[in-house]
Amino acid sequence: MQNWISHLPDGLADDPLLRTALTHRSAGEPHNERLEFLGDAVLELVVSEWLYCKPSQLTEGGMSRLRTRLVERDALCRVAQNMDLAGRIALSGTHAHPETPSPRVLAGAVEAIIGAVFEYAGWEAARAFVTALLTVAMQNLPEDPEDAKDAKTKLQECLARRHEAGPHYRTVSARGGQFIVHCTAGGVGGVGMGSSRQEAEFSAAAQCLEKLAG
Repeated sequence: MQNWISHLPDGLADDPLLRTALTHRSAGEPHNERLEFLGDAVLELVVSEWLYCKPSQLTEGGMSRLRTRLVERDALCRVAQNMDLAGRIALSGTHAHPETPSPRVLAGAVEAIIGAVFEYAGWEAARAFVTALLTVAMQNLPEDPEDAKDAKTKLQECLARRHEAGPHYRTVSARGGQFIVHCTAGGVGGVGMGSSRQEAEFSAAAQCLEKLAG
């Protein structure tokens, strides 16, 4: 969603508040941590309200699983990539390469922008902005909350049914913004890669699940 600026409230694109939302703390004051805190809460509320109002009458557990699918770091990192945020975030110090900010920084920037929208224009504007950002993700959300379980959760449940311990995850490499993780579970192993440790763990767990199912 590279046209995300067009969904901002009138005037915010030129307001210093947006620049603050795009400033990591490594670049000095004012930075986006407080806006990130605010945006995290707004994001969860918008998604929670949307799930609550779905006609399928989801259970509390089902809503929680689907909400996690939409607001977890890897999901927000994908949103940030679609927004082409990497080159817009102000970084310095150990974050010396603004063209490749970490998944944590990218996800935090998305939350900070949401916080800025709420601070600048209130709840209705923030709800509209979040809905615009997450439209595709919301449309692709599975109807059955069981299908929203991530590979790590499914692997854990599979091992529990088999009365086996584990799984065990080991980070093999973490360089250049890429993680490689090895997973052992139920006598099988899997190797996953990803732009975050969690994403790599999901990939490794999925491999183990496939082997156990076969």
